[in-house]
Amino acid sequence: MSEVLSGVVDSIHTKDVAIKNGPKAGTMSKVYHASINGHDVNLGFQTDLAEGENVKLHVEHKYGGYQVLKTPAPANTPAVGTLTAPSANAAKSGGASAFPVALGNNGTSIVRQSSLNRAIEAVHKLIDLKVFAPKDETEYQNKVFEYAYMFTDFGTGQREVKEAAARAAYDDDE
Repeated sequence: MSEVLSGVVDSIHTKDVAIKNGPKAGTMSKVYHASINGHDVNLGFQTDLAEGENVKLHVEHKYGGYQVLKTPAPANTPAVGTLTAPSANAAKSGGASAFPVALGNNGTSIVRQSSLNRAIEAVHKLIDLKVFAPKDETEYQNKVFEYAYMFTDFGTGQREVKEAAARAAYDDDE
């Protein structure tokens, strides 16, 4: 499933890749990548994009990241501003490790489980140090969830995605 990525090109860089198929198999080549709203997008072997340019790209999540599609986006393609939702294929396959981890990605579930464990440990440490003294079970659970959500946002990279979205909204207001 493809998506539309809109935003400003923060930077353009190249990565060296080994050609695996075709007449140039076994040789090295450069592939262009752009950073857009904090997301790395593979642009392919050629690009006309420039840093600072405002773009709307037709992309697909595959090979562990976002790939620009050369065809124009169909009219019914969902628009995604900060790419917080993965494509259906990425969610099903689990995808290779991409950062930030998209909210619907299988990796988010793992990070949430780990974050809950770390939150329980952190809250118990606060209680042991007498920094936090819950009055009842509900107050204890609320503190655990507060920390779990904070750790999940940090572990998935969604903290930075939310910050970028907030900054973009702030910049749009000016």
